[in-house]
Amino acid sequence: MFDSFFQQLHDHAPALAVLATLVLVLLAGTSAQILAERMRVPATGPLLVAGLLFGPAVLGLVQPELLGVTLRVVVRAAVAVVVFEGGLLLKVSELRHTSRAVAGLVSVGLLITTLLAALLVNLLLGWSWELSLLFGAIVSVTGPTVITPILQKVRVNRRVRTTLESESVIADPLGVILAALVFTAITTPGGWQYAALHGLTTLAAKEQVEEFKGDLASIAISAVFVLLAASLELGDLARLGWRGAAVVALLMLVVRPVRVFLSTWGSELRRNEKWFISFLGPRGIVAASVATFFALELTDAGYVEGRLLVSLVFAVVLATVLIEGSAVGWLARRFKVMPKHTIIVGADEAGRLLAAELNRAGETVSLIDLDPEACAAAGELKGVSLYCDDATDAGVLRRAGAEDAKCLIAATSSDKVNLLVCQVARASFGRDNRKMRLVARANNSSNMGAFEAAGIETMSPARAAATILENMVLRPSLLRLLAAGAEPEDVIEVTVEREGSAGKTLAELALHGCVVAALKRAERLVVPNGSTRLREGDVLTIIGSEPAVNAAREKLDGTN
Repeated sequence: MFDSFFQQLHDHAPALAVLATLVLVLLAGTSAQILAERMRVPATGPLLVAGLLFGPAVLGLVQPELLGVTLRVVVRAAVAVVVFEGGLLLKVSELRHTSRAVAGLVSVGLLITTLLAALLVNLLLGWSWELSLLFGAIVSVTGPTVITPILQKVRVNRRVRTTLESESVIADPLGVILAALVFTAITTPGGWQYAALHGLTTLAAKEQVEEFKGDLASIAISAVFVLLAASLELGDLARLGWRGAAVVALLMLVVRPVRVFLSTWGSELRRNEKWFISFLGPRGIVAASVATFFALELTDAGYVEGRLLVSLVFAVVLATVLIEGSAVGWLARRFKVMPKHTIIVGADEAGRLLAAELNRAGETVSLIDLDPEACAAAGELKGVSLYCDDATDAGVLRRAGAEDAKCLIAATSSDKVNLLVCQVARASFGRDNRKMRLVARANNSSNMGAFEAAGIETMSPARAAATILENMVLRPSLLRLLAAGAEPEDVIEVTVEREGSAGKTLAELALHGCVVAALKRAERLVVPNGSTRLREGDVLTIIGSEPAVNAAREKLDGTN
């Protein structure tokens, strides 16, 4: 639409045309970043749309070819900032404090992806080993700019979320630096020796410029991505053919799972969690931006695959973000990594202790209270969402996650408030969220009948205290076994799933290091023994060491 206008402007005032193009690129990139943040989606999509919309294919406001040598200068400067940022963000000393799974993913896992991806393009596309290794290093990263918005679409347990977010934050700069090292080794006479020295120089960057580089890197990345999208030709993607599509598919379905399972061997992750992480490894705009720079330099150096490198990386970025981002909810349900979300109304000491324990067990927790002092104390809890508001307001409950909560616990010091909160929750969300349990604290034992008549599960602190005191006198050994923190024993309830152990006997399961203390079947208590054949929906109470009960859970609920 504006092609001829910008061409005429370039013919008469080249400098003005370049300046106008750069201003439009920055405007489009910044607007796309803001839109992505507001929509809580990866910035890749809005930036791609902005590039295509402003580029020659539609409006023609951004003409990358008119920039000439300026395009190379802009891309070089932008990628230099990105690589420099990677060195600043990376704190090698902090790797010692990450989990076993994260440490494996960002070290051995990074190399596994690089080598396997290089092998794929070398065999399927016939690229040289140098260019293949460069491609592998570029796609070895999973950036926080894409992981964070995707994880905002679905609740997953804390262990999975922490692993994915930590991997993206640490692997992003490591992958950029690795790609820079490979590129340096390819294009400089000094080869790998010079590249290693260059890498050490990058890691030696100082903290004084961190605030400046953060804003500059964000602008640089968005500008480069818009220019890339504007100059992208569908013909380049078509030239990759089925072999390019096979590379992308194998990266997602084979290379990523191999990386996850090998690099997290012996870690704290359960098998279902590893499978979920295996199918969630989106690449972001950093990979595409770095690939753009390398492609320009490689083309100058005589590598005919330079443009194909950009197209292949771009295909990987789009496929991983669009497919994995769209399927994340299904994946979370399929591999059962969605935690039980609990809302606790009442942030007194009991409520705070309960929130901390549930959070420690890997569940997500929202805590609601109107009392400023209680809220101040609850603010010290890590990993708990706090709402200093009125829980009798359905809007507050909705913000706290009542639409998909598995349980709401009304535990204030007022029985009237507790009853009202439960009634509001049932009236507002009971139809759409029938699985939500309503549990209330009856501060006065005489009010328990009112809660039970309303169909609300209830407990009385006075009666609970009496029961505990009774057990201390009559059953002290049992109480010590179940007391929190006394022994490294764990007590869990597991529901038998059809995919797990339904149809098997307890003897066939061969549970080691734990004991099945009780079995509830259709509201009836069954005394279990080795010949007891499990049915779908049976609820087992298991006591044992934490590793043993976790292994038993995997067998019973089908997550192994």
